[in-house]
Amino acid sequence: MIFNDKKDQKIILNLEAEMRPVNTTARLMIWLMSASLLVGCATTAKYRAMLKQWQGQDINAFTKVWGYPDRQIKAPNGNTVYVYQYRNTTTFPTTTVPGYTRVENTGGNTTVTTVPTYYSGGGTYHYNCTTWVEINKHQKIVQTSFRGNDCVVR
Repeated sequence: MIFNDKKDQKIILNLEAEMRPVNTTARLMIWLMSASLLVGCATTAKYRAMLKQWQGQDINAFTKVWGYPDRQIKAPNGNTVYVYQYRNTTTFPTTTVPGYTRVENTGGNTTVTTVPTYYSGGGTYHYNCTTWVEINKHQKIVQTSFRGNDCVVR
């Protein structure tokens, strides 16, 4: 838009929302977080493989590593099933990049650029994992299974 002020100077108001360039520190942090995710490769496949190694093993050896179960249930076939449950809620803060206004005078024209405040991130995430370990009458682990969004080996 072009307006004439009292001195008949043209003032151009540029109110387009432009992204503020990401500073070097923010870029480094984003790169480090991405790299740590790739290096960690926490997967359910690794969790499944870890549990499978326990099949055929004595339940007492298992409880020395995992601790006592959160509860026990009886399977329809008469076996005992140990149930391990994990729940975690994490809240991440919102990041605020303050807006700014830039005024430039060039060749008798005044350009005003306004960039609004930018908010990113934030939120609450709920993690859980339930693991079932079935034990036969000889105290041997015969089957394992799991369900949840955080059943991973780190």
